[in-house]
Amino acid sequence: MSLIKDLPDSEKPREKAMKYGIKNLSNSELLALIIRNGYRSMSSIELSSKIIQKANGLCNLSKLSFNELKKIKGIKDAKALEIVACIELARRMTLMEVSETKQINNPVLLAKWLNHELGNKKQEMFLVVLLDSMCKFIDYRILFTGTIDKANIYPRDIIAYCIDNNAVNMILVHNHPSNNLIPSNADIDVTQKIILASEMVGIKVLDHLIVSNNDYFSFKEHEII
Repeated sequence: MSLIKDLPDSEKPREKAMKYGIKNLSNSELLALIIRNGYRSMSSIELSSKIIQKANGLCNLSKLSFNELKKIKGIKDAKALEIVACIELARRMTLMEVSETKQINNPVLLAKWLNHELGNKKQEMFLVVLLDSMCKFIDYRILFTGTIDKANIYPRDIIAYCIDNNAVNMILVHNHPSNNLIPSNADIDVTQKIILASEMVGIKVLDHLIVSNNDYFSFKEHEII
């Protein structure tokens, strides 16, 4: 094992980023910039690799909670907090992009944010995105949380949420913790019930998305609705 100070300047994350650009850093080197220091004979790069390995890949890093991060040797409160803060910033940045979009008429516009918002949750959650008549973002809320493989969905609560916020369009979203994006028969059935209930009060369901940490399934694109 080697310490950062023992590496040549061309291999030190900070110096490498400043000379060649941040995009030229590996995942471990980027994370090393955040945590800054390793411990004892383990460099920050090696510790970062250990964290990414613990998460089963960078795309799953946001699955590690503050307390789970602290269980990794070399990660205490400050470092754990810095990591979760960066993850939260990424989530808020993608949400800001969505909220400032003039017209949300394509699931790709929502996918990156939703991957951050729901994709790494360990329980199944059901979220509703509200849009106005021009398909501009109004609000969003996680309305239902279930077990690892089930969430009880009540159309009346969804309708009430839409009416309270003067929404005329909405997009339904839920995650599959298994990362299997294929909709179940129950997914399709509850979608149809929500569509029927919404139509009675003049609200349109534009799509239903199932998300994982890096992908999505669109009911509309697959002509299920």
